[in-house]
Amino acid sequence: MGLLNLAYALNKIFYEKKMIEKLEMTREWDQIARLVIQESCEFSRGISSCRSTFITGSYAADPALWVESASARKNMNIYFVAKSGYGADLRYALRELLDAIDAALIRSECGLEVDCHPYTLTPASRLTSRTLMLTTKVLESEYEQQRYSLPPNIGEAWRRNFISIFGEKDCLEALRLNASTEEEWMASLYEGLTRYRNMLDHLPLAISPNGDSNQFIVESAKYAEEAAKDCISLFFSIDELVLGNHIAYLKNWEISSAPVFDAALGSAGLDFIKKVTKLKKLAAEKASLSASEKKRFWLDSLDVVNFVFEIYSKRVATGFPEKHWLRRVNVFI
Repeated sequence: MGLLNLAYALNKIFYEKKMIEKLEMTREWDQIARLVIQESCEFSRGISSCRSTFITGSYAADPALWVESASARKNMNIYFVAKSGYGADLRYALRELLDAIDAALIRSECGLEVDCHPYTLTPASRLTSRTLMLTTKVLESEYEQQRYSLPPNIGEAWRRNFISIFGEKDCLEALRLNASTEEEWMASLYEGLTRYRNMLDHLPLAISPNGDSNQFIVESAKYAEEAAKDCISLFFSIDELVLGNHIAYLKNWEISSAPVFDAALGSAGLDFIKKVTKLKKLAAEKASLSASEKKRFWLDSLDVVNFVFEIYSKRVATGFPEKHWLRRVNVFI
């Protein structure tokens, strides 16, 4: 009985320690989120070129869940709408905000990574136990009637799920998607998928897989997941896409979209989700991988993007057999 009581006591201590660590992490992430929002509000109020500032993505969907989720790496999406003629000014000034956020995060022992996908790589500002990835963009009011120059596959989900933190709250109504065509949607997906593939192709040249940083696997997983999420729309008709029927499957997509992948691809679809989920989990946990494991990780990420591009190409070949360029990944431009 003495040993059993000792084992019980040790298990209780271990459990309580884990609960305390989780509560502490939750408190710290809450502080980080509040800090970023506060800095963004102050920046927006202090610059005359800003019309509106809003948050989208997982934080906007459920701030409490975002804070409580156990992860050393989290993403926030903060976007700005510039007044007409001031897009470039606001975009240039945004660096001031990013520097202010980064300086403030030092106190929380958190690194900042500005997400510029799929155009360039941005390493974290410092190697720490946790990293905030900030996705941001400046939209320009002169293009409001053209949905701020966003392609049809981007924006409608923002309009349905956002938190306004500064300025006009109704300017996102311009993102309502009233019409699109199959060709326009496929051309938009083409831009994304080809960039994901090219970023992955060049990744071993841009980041040494042999370094201590886990950025190589983080970037690999990022493009694999982006391709996987784009793949969901390929299982819906253009009429369904315009109605936004696919959007519900983007939240917690690994779980919510499983029936969609299963119906379209059977076991291959479910295996695909498992592969991407594994890549994402390893990257989030900052797993320590050997050189051969990193290569395998990168190849698996490439397989994911190629798998999606194959599904995409089949749809394009059926709808637009004459547009062969939409089925080609440009390897150099």
